[in-house]
Amino acid sequence: MVKYLTPDYIPGNYSFDSDFTVVGFEVGVEYSLVIEFKGPDGDLIFRTGEEKIKNDNTDEGQENHWGIAINFEYKNVPMDKEGLYTTTVYSNNELLGTFAIPILRKGDKHE
Repeated sequence: MVKYLTPDYIPGNYSFDSDFTVVGFEVGVEYSLVIEFKGPDGDLIFRTGEEKIKNDNTDEGQENHWGIAINFEYKNVPMDKEGLYTTTVYSNNELLGTFAIPILRKGDKHE
């Protein structure tokens, strides 16, 4: 299912959030995590700092891999035009995935 944000006017600043899970990390290994948000023309709107994550749980019977659930809150994001805005997730400078958020003007045929 594709969800759209339909602001009353563009440009505008909006707040929203996204939730996602990253899995497959190895126990005992430190990873860096970076999230970028870009506009329709590929222009960088913001980039998080590099967050370090690590799971040292070596309890017997535990899995060798683990994951992390992330809730990322976007506050007062400038959206100056319609189009496909993207969020990209990197771990250790490796692209993990990209997901898109379509932005359309309210009242467009996509309502």
